[in-house]
Amino acid sequence: MFGEATESQFTLNLPDNSVISKIAVWTTVANPITKYALTIIPLAMSLEELLPPNQQKYSTIIMLRSSLVISTLLIALSVPFFGLVMALVGSLFAMLVTYILPCACFLAILKTKVGWHQV
Repeated sequence: MFGEATESQFTLNLPDNSVISKIAVWTTVANPITKYALTIIPLAMSLEELLPPNQQKYSTIIMLRSSLVISTLLIALSVPFFGLVMALVGSLFAMLVTYILPCACFLAILKTKVGWHQV
């Protein structure tokens, strides 16, 4: 659409010596890193709750979170086409969360509010 000189990654099309271009590239790099951290926190906190109370020290929590990140990295590197698999899983769960879960929650609320027993 934009010609033969267009690169496949949009950051490669930005001017090389511009400060704004460098900010855009580094923002693009930082975005998935911060999203991954926000995504992994609930899983890490759930695993931390499974630890005995005497094991819930700062060093143990850091080791647990680091091993969780390293294990996901190893899985991503070892599974071929991991990005496609995650895209499929994400799209399936997105549909589940947006269409089916609200209906199920509504029926559960309706069941407890009205007193239905056959929903």
